[in-house]
Amino acid sequence: MSDSGDQWNVPVGGCVGQTMKFGKLPVNIKVGGEYSVVSPDTFGNRYQFRFQITPVISGLIKNPIFGE
Repeated sequence: MSDSGDQWNVPVGGCVGQTMKFGKLPVNIKVGGEYSVVSPDTFGNRYQFRFQITPVISGLIKNPIFGE
């Protein structure tokens, strides 16, 4: 069990992304970071970096729910 002052984690961060094409395949690329303003002293990360690549497959949805 941890001390009462060693229980909270308060992360603050953000990310940016852009959709672009690699050949014929559109992909979404995101880069972001996070800093824990308040974090436990006994475990956890103070900083976190994120890099994400997601392929966009538009042909699977024939009729969009919210319009064209």
